[in-house]
Amino acid sequence: MRNKIDLDSNPQALFLNPWRDEGLKLLAAPEFVWREIKGAVIEGFAVSAHSEINAKIRSFVAHSKRHKQFQTAIETNTVPVVLDHASFRKSHVMADDKLVLSGASATRTLGSGPIKRLDAELLS
Repeated sequence: MRNKIDLDSNPQALFLNPWRDEGLKLLAAPEFVWREIKGAVIEGFAVSAHSEINAKIRSFVAHSKRHKQFQTAIETNTVPVVLDHASFRKSHVMADDKLVLSGASATRTLGSGPIKRLDAELLS
């Protein structure tokens, strides 16, 4: 199946590494890549047309506000990019048939299992 992504593949072949691989070009130089910032209160609101979804969103935001408080947070910078041979599989962004770890699609991808293998590869 074309949309199937084998997340057990070799991380070097699976993920686009923008510092080593071709396929992603920054359109501006970032002022910083990441920096520590003072923690803040997590806020949010529900905007679904469905009351069940609104209830789930409100519950998630309330839980986050109570249990996910940090004195210091990490701010990551973003800049516009151009992707070579961009494509999309399910909810994943790809360039040259490699997963681009950016935004919500990266959170979904890393939350699905390969993060430990990716850490091991990047640290070796």
